[in-house]
Amino acid sequence: MRLTAFFRIKAQLLQLKRSNREQVICYRTARAFFNAEGKFAGALEFLQPHADTAPISESAGAPQSFHGLLSRDPVMQEAIKIIRNVAETEATVLIRGESSTGKELVAKALHRESHRHAKPFLAINCAAITPSLL
Repeated sequence: MRLTAFFRIKAQLLQLKRSNREQVICYRTARAFFNAEGKFAGALEFLQPHADTAPISESAGAPQSFHGLLSRDPVMQEAIKIIRNVAETEATVLIRGESSTGKELVAKALHRESHRHAKPFLAINCAAITPSLL
């Protein structure tokens, strides 16, 4: 089934209230997906705490390793949480980024966290394949 994304919200500020009435400011990113017939097929939405309101963990200064990804940046820690969450789904994932930003490392981490981790992982550089072969 081929899915296309038509509706997208990118980094929209959102104010939420916790059960204890504490307010949290988040960024909301959302994308709706539709099948080839144009029918709604599903959506993904991510909420990320705004940097000023994000809680600081005790280990914030220490770098953490995740399947070859090493970072102490809170934004990267949130990306790792997203990788873990997406790995639990059957969603098809497109990883985009500049050259040498770690797209293949992210793909490998996603594979290792998924229920398919025991099956082979094959990395393909689509930029190296001619459009007619692709």
